Amino acid sequence: MSAPGGASEGTTLLLILWVSIAGSGALEMTIFKDQLEVFQGQDVVLDCKVTGYTPAVLNLSFVAVEWRFVSTQRLVYSFNGGFIDALRPGATVTLENLKRGDASLHLPKVQIEEEGEYKCIVYVTPTKAEKSSSVRVLAEPKVTLSKRHFTINNGSEGALTCDVNRFYPKTHEISWVKVSRGVETEITTGIITQIVAHNSDRTFSVSSKLNIRPTLDDDGNRYRCVVKHRAFSDNFTLEAELTVVVKKPQEPAGNGPGAVIGGVVGLLVIVLLAVAAFYFWKKWNQAPPKITEIHKPTHFIHGQRADLSWEVTGFKPKEIEIVVLLTRKRKEQLTLFVWKFPKDEKRSCQIEEGVPLVDIKDGCERVNSFTAEPPRCVQLENGTFSVKCLIGFCPDVSEDDGAQMTVKVHHKTLKTPLEKSVKFEVEVPPTMTEIKMPTGIVHGDKVALTWEVNGFNPQAIEIAVLVKRKVDQEAKELFHWQIPEKEKQTIPSDINPSVKETTQVNSFTAEVAKIKQTDNGTFSVNCSAT
Repeated sequence: MSAPGGASEGTTLLLILWVSIAGSGALEMTIFKDQLEVFQGQDVVLDCKVTGYTPAVLNLSFVAVEWRFVSTQRLVYSFNGGFIDALRPGATVTLENLKRGDASLHLPKVQIEEEGEYKCIVYVTPTKAEKSSSVRVLAEPKVTLSKRHFTINNGSEGALTCDVNRFYPKTHEISWVKVSRGVETEITTGIITQIVAHNSDRTFSVSSKLNIRPTLDDDGNRYRCVVKHRAFSDNFTLEAELTVVVKKPQEPAGNGPGAVIGGVVGLLVIVLLAVAAFYFWKKWNQAPPKITEIHKPTHFIHGQRADLSWEVTGFKPKEIEIVVLLTRKRKEQLTLFVWKFPKDEKRSCQIEEGVPLVDIKDGCERVNSFTAEPPRCVQLENGTFSVKCLIGFCPDVSEDDGAQMTVKVHHKTLKTPLEKSVKFEVEVPPTMTEIKMPTGIVHGDKVALTWEVNGFNPQAIEIAVLVKRKVDQEAKELFHWQIPEKEKQTIPSDINPSVKETTQVNSFTAEVAKIKQTDNGTFSVNCSAT
């Protein structure tokens, strides 16, 4: 048939053929090996490749990729028909490789908190494949020995200390070995190993002390600290050499009145020095806290969980109060959380997992968008304390767009509390209705085409209308409406977006689309063409 009916039949056949080509075959996926090990601070590529699709080079308009951190279901990276959202800073998928089925994820400078299971999900319309595998992060221990050569008097006691710092995971072994005249013997007595300390960067540290009471036969012996850890390909060893000397006898001290007076004066001096030392210790054994910036994702998406984290560190004494406040548009400020380490609290923060702060519920408003567990106080190697805070936030565009969260830190060393704030701009991706048109089209009659783009935020948007006729090699742009980001404003009524130059096709006309704001704070655009 030649007339309008024939054109419609040809278009339908083309569409069916295209869908068949794009969706043929079942996707098969290969992913990086489980328990992949990577050192803290290094870059890593998490392999994820799919096969079983056609054509050989994919059209990325019909491809989507998601990488998720399984333990929290946090989205790490997504690609959807050209829109990229890297929620983890620096996360990338090479798009040229993606055209050939390679969705491998590049993560720069991996940190310990990124250890865990990752899921790769690839959509090639209309098929889908997904697999998971895990990453283990290693931090190589920094091992030091207090002395490399040491001297002890015959019959006296001395010590060696082996410090093992900044390692991860926690599992490790420290042993001591004596080498005497070429013979190695493992030492099992005189060893004091401290409780493992949990550092603010999630690594661990520990010290092991070896007490030695040598004889002259031990002169020239060597003592080794041997550290075994997953980050070492072989045991790491440091050693120190011992020299034993004969102590000279002391001359007897005088027993006259002068010796007694000298002893009394010396005792008084010691007491005065002790009092002064205690005073200065009380005065100077304090350190004010510092607070980091609040770490947040690149975008806040309506209904999608986001993590907000910060750290309060370097303070002493450990008594501290952390207050989280929320100010929403045209509403009074709310207190979300109050966490406190009370002055009379006797628990020690030296234990490796730390001690949770007390959650003060009186006066706090529970808001469904925000969830949190009380953070833990941990003592650092330098004797100061640290608290890491994490809040889960599921934004609601109608309530949270434009809201501000403020963190206040109270401590006895501060005249005024420390403050950090973050403002939320909640985004909602647009949805589009089907294009409405009459069921029958008669040659020469005007036909109205209408559709709606709705439910989006912020209001900056571009809408392009294209047409491809049977004789055209490529689609032509008929109309292009846009609201640039710089024109963002709160609108009380309909406004006209600006118009870009487009190809003129005589058989098509359109009014400039109008945008309006809905009651829930999102925007919508009604479009029509004739």
